[in-house]
Amino acid sequence: MGNHDSNVVGVGRVVEETLALWAASLREIKQRIRPFTQERVATNAGLFLEGLLGDEQRKTDWMRVND
Repeated sequence: MGNHDSNVVGVGRVVEETLALWAASLREIKQRIRPFTQERVATNAGLFLEGLLGDEQRKTDWMRVND
């Protein structure tokens, strides 16, 4: 395996570790929200956070009007 290949593997590992950390942090935040509110509100807040941090393309209101 050449130097470039090992760099790509190293970067991939860092990305996977970063994603795992983000996922763990999101789970922790959702658990911290839950005791302070109703179940339905906590669920909606968790879904909002997932949508906010997800990979869905962001659209402005102007972009939505033109769709």
